[in-house]
Amino acid sequence: MNLSTLTVAGMALCALVACDQTLPTIDTDADPSGETSVLQVAPEALRNAQLGYEKASSHPIQERISAYGEITPQADKMASIVSRVSGIVVDIRKQLGESVDEGEVVAVLESQALAEAVMRYLQAESTLEAAKKAFAREKELFGKKLTSAEAYQGAEQALQTAKITHATTRQSLQLLHFEESELHAYLDAPESADLTRFPIRSPLNGVVTNREIHRGEAVAADAPLFKIADLEEVCVHFHVPLESVRYLEKGGLVNVADDSAAQAADATVTFVSPIASESSRTVTVRAALTNTQGHWRPGTPVTVTMKRTAANAAIAIPSDALLDYEGGYVVFVQEREGVFHLREVEPGRRDDAFVEIKSGLREGETVVTTNAFALKALWQSQGA
Repeated sequence: MNLSTLTVAGMALCALVACDQTLPTIDTDADPSGETSVLQVAPEALRNAQLGYEKASSHPIQERISAYGEITPQADKMASIVSRVSGIVVDIRKQLGESVDEGEVVAVLESQALAEAVMRYLQAESTLEAAKKAFAREKELFGKKLTSAEAYQGAEQALQTAKITHATTRQSLQLLHFEESELHAYLDAPESADLTRFPIRSPLNGVVTNREIHRGEAVAADAPLFKIADLEEVCVHFHVPLESVRYLEKGGLVNVADDSAAQAADATVTFVSPIASESSRTVTVRAALTNTQGHWRPGTPVTVTMKRTAANAAIAIPSDALLDYEGGYVVFVQEREGVFHLREVEPGRRDDAFVEIKSGLREGETVVTTNAFALKALWQSQGA
């Protein structure tokens, strides 16, 4: 019903009703039968008001708890790419917002430090091969008693030293994600090998969310280069009041809504903090939200709605029947056709359609639901 219709209905009610002469005060007696505030509506006005009615009765209440949150990337699906060697940026292959696959090259550095590390490995590899041959020869001679024990032990010691040096130089390159097979390729054709170029690879599938470098820029070891985020699943980060956290558990579902984009979806709770904030008395909660279409952007504010387990209310009425009045809540109880009592009530739990009445109503009493606000307007006008 629009505003103009409400106005006409209200005027019709005011013209065609008779109200008792007492001031419109609300009965606060705990006994619902002790009303002293009565509103009588003439038959024609009653027809025009198009009131709806429902009996107070037992009804399940499915409460909803709302909280404000924000979309963020999943912490375990983000990666910061840093330079592992110092060098000059000679090629950038990925820009902000572009997709990248795990292992794909996103940039290339030219690094003298890399060349020196590779050369050390190549020298260690050659020294190790020579030490192996020398030890094998000394071992054979020592077995034939054609060499001294000192010479044999010296060759053995040289081999052990070569192995340690080789392992050290190899591991330093493995930290740069070089495989030993790649390094052996340098040995096969050392004259054509480019020892200075260092490819920067993505550690995961995702999207480039930050780029810190420019072509020609000098970067130090451990300098930040890129940030990559896998956004096919994002995180919903929100806080709930301490008294409501008991209704949440890991693996449960919450509904996430982005009002600006008119979209909503369910998310799975992945974390409920065991620690509450002392200042706000809230608990941090995170939930995983599928984002394969890319509609949920990190940084977006959202509303998170949680459902409490349905519980049966001994007495409940439709939410439309409950009215605000002078800092409290009231309903209009129908005594008989055209005669209504203004009743103060104490509401309890609520959901989208019903509200629990903790006191002020008895089961089976009939309350006004549809257009109850029109009776309230009439009551207030008669009491003015």
